[in-house]
Amino acid sequence: MTYPLKDKRDARYWKQQAATLPDFVPKDEHKPKLAELQHRASILWSPQLKDQDEKNVRDYLDFAASQYEIEEEQALFILRQQGFDIAVARRRLAGIETARGCRYHRWKAQDLVHLSKAFKKHGNDFKKVKEQLPHVPLAELRQYFNFMYSV
Repeated sequence: MTYPLKDKRDARYWKQQAATLPDFVPKDEHKPKLAELQHRASILWSPQLKDQDEKNVRDYLDFAASQYEIEEEQALFILRQQGFDIAVARRRLAGIETARGCRYHRWKAQDLVHLSKAFKKHGNDFKKVKEQLPHVPLAELRQYFNFMYSV
C-alpha cells in the first residue's frame, strides 16, 4: 500500500490512520465488568487456604523438591489433581513419570535432538555420546538413556 506524499494527505487519509477509542466507562462500573470476565474454568489455583494449610502446602512443595526433584509447578498440578489433599498428593509423587535426577526437561531442545541422534548412532556407548555432548554429565546421560530407551 502506497501512501501519498505528506503534503498531499487529505482528511480521508488521516481518518484511516486515527485510532478508535472505546466508550468511556466510569470507575464504579469497572469491577462488575471484571467479575463478568472471570470464568470459573480459567481459575487454576484457588483453594482458599488457611494459614495452617498454607504451611502444609509449603512443606509439601519442599518435600517434592528435595525427595523427588519435582518442580513447584508440577507439584502444585499434582496437588490440584488430587483435590488439594496433601496426603494423597504426597503418595502420588512417588509414582510420577519423570526422569528424576536427570533433569532432561531443563535441557535445550537442541541438546535433546543431539542426544537422540547420538544414541541412535552409538547405541549405549556412553563414552562416544559424551564426546558429542561434553557439557552433559555422564550420570545424566545414563539416566536419560534408561528413562527413554528401556522397555
